[in-house]
Amino acid sequence: MRRLGIRSLIWMAVWILPSLSWGSGLNRNGFGARSMGMTGADLASAKDALSALGMNPAQLAFLERPQVAFSVVGALADGTYRRPGLPEGTLSGNSGLFPEFALALPSRRGVVYGVSLIPDTTRRAEWNYRDAPGGIDGATTYGDFEHLSSNIAVRGAVGAAYRVNDRFALGLSGGLTFQENRLRTPYVFQSQPVLAGFKTQLDLQAEGFGPNAEIGFVWVPLKNLRIAASYRSPTRFQSQGTAQGNIGVQLANLGLGSVNPAFSYDAEVETEIPQQLNAGVSWKPFEKLTLNGQVEWIDWKNAFQELPVRLRSGNNPAINALVGSSQLTDVVPLDWESRFVYRAGAEYALDDQWKVRGGYSYSESPVPDDTLLPLTAAISEHTLGVGLGYRKGPLVVDVGYQYDLPASQNSGESRILNGEFDNGDTEIATHWLVLTVVWEF
Repeated sequence: MRRLGIRSLIWMAVWILPSLSWGSGLNRNGFGARSMGMTGADLASAKDALSALGMNPAQLAFLERPQVAFSVVGALADGTYRRPGLPEGTLSGNSGLFPEFALALPSRRGVVYGVSLIPDTTRRAEWNYRDAPGGIDGATTYGDFEHLSSNIAVRGAVGAAYRVNDRFALGLSGGLTFQENRLRTPYVFQSQPVLAGFKTQLDLQAEGFGPNAEIGFVWVPLKNLRIAASYRSPTRFQSQGTAQGNIGVQLANLGLGSVNPAFSYDAEVETEIPQQLNAGVSWKPFEKLTLNGQVEWIDWKNAFQELPVRLRSGNNPAINALVGSSQLTDVVPLDWESRFVYRAGAEYALDDQWKVRGGYSYSESPVPDDTLLPLTAAISEHTLGVGLGYRKGPLVVDVGYQYDLPASQNSGESRILNGEFDNGDTEIATHWLVLTVVWEF
């Protein structure tokens, strides 16, 4: 019943998950169509509860009427993986949709309350490429394979903001994030003393919850100028699940084909969504034009140093005898680097009803060359965005489009055992389309 309930939650929050690549590591470039049309550059100028609770809860204080906001976001990804001596691999380009929801309620005491359910990360990479020869004997391969890596994080949050005076507002939100991790691929054990170098088919799935908090402020030193900052705490997970696999090809290549190759374990995976510090400015040089600038620091270095995987209650007697235990731990090196994200956006009012938007964001890839895999290639760096908004009374409808420009990276001499990913070239690009409807009541 517990698993059924969690599955239901995931499918309510994420309808049809796309294969995605992300700028800024795994992070999204904005929440809601208005924000995404400016590539997320609205920390100091959020106009709806989605963007406020996604990045800076202090912006809730400037929402004068109750409102409900709902978004549908779609994505289409494209990618290639090339390695000397092997056919070209491809990233599945299937499109998908996922929703965002937020509600803001001003009170008589001057406090504005908000609730939201927003996917922070919906990264699902499905690659089709041939497994390179490797393993402990250097020749083990599982052939053409549909590799899957999935990292889904959906944050439910409650927040409140208070406008201290006409020039200053504070906001705070507390969240509980559900995360699901999935890995299906030929896996080479990296650090386990006995199994290091062994290659096996692996299907691992784990899920868990992690708490977090966000605090922010907005300062209005001049009528046409806003300055804002926010901080999001790290979210740590100890996800529980299962790991199943078949090590048959590796055993056969070692002359052990008579050994039962199938195995199953209870799994525990430690992951973290990093802490983040943001600062932004919004300036209206004249009434119809708003210019936004933003800088973010994301602490990938402390969050993505390594990926510990703990396996317990193994059911294969032969593997248990080889390891000397029914449990084992393997650690995959990551060594991501902390990065700054730079965003710029503009909004222009054509008249009282129509607005147009544009934006650009840049962040250097946090993934080092020597731990790069197609399944972890969150390498997008440059993003362009455009958007259009329409208002009729209490109804606001926004559409936005983003394009993560093609990004490529070479793994060089890989640190991942045993050379299967040496000199691999990964290239990714993604198109995004988002529709947001806001109703004030």
